[in-house]
Amino acid sequence: MDYITPFIKWLLTCPYVRKNKVFANALQAQKDNIEIVTQQISRSQDKCYIDGSVLHRIVFTVFDYKCISFNQLVKTMVDKNENVANLLETRQLIDWIATQRKSGNYPDFGTNCIVQDVYTEYSSPSTPSVDNSATPAIARYSLPIICEVLDYGS
Repeated sequence: MDYITPFIKWLLTCPYVRKNKVFANALQAQKDNIEIVTQQISRSQDKCYIDGSVLHRIVFTVFDYKCISFNQLVKTMVDKNENVANLLETRQLIDWIATQRKSGNYPDFGTNCIVQDVYTEYSSPSTPSVDNSATPAIARYSLPIICEVLDYGS
């Protein structure tokens, strides 16, 4: 079963994602690039049911690349700090996923699969790495997204 293509198509309906350059599993780290990284579906986390269906927990991670500054935080300027603004901008994807969750708008995996839930692992993005060799420096914001799919097989 292809879980990747329908998920990426769904994610591309997000206005925030759509306005950036989007890549799957590989990219050149540049400002406003988004990378969607697929991870293995762990069979150890599958839940098998008596009717033969299987609940998969699929993890996708979205990396959002933004220019950052190394300016000291000034108490009176926190809301104008480029790094804080980038973090809040990246958070738009988390908010969009929460909205889709409330309305039940999920990826379409076909007639044999029902999406049980899609949610972000965390309520804010993290910054796992910064590329100081780039000019200007680029931060990589990380957003793990969980997609729970009940697969009835073919």
